[in-house]
Amino acid sequence: MSKKESWVKELKKITRLFKSIVADRVATQIKQETNMIYKESYLALWIKLTS
Repeated sequence: MSKKESWVKELKKITRLFKSIVADRVATQIKQETNMIYKESYLALWIKLTS
């Protein structure tokens, strides 16, 4: 594997990990949010992150 391929592979791994962490935090925020406008916004973000 070339240096570039390993770098790209590592970047994809970090990106998946970052999305997972953010999605977990957004899910927690959705559960705690009482304002429906914010809840819908967080839900839209969560869907984008997990799809």
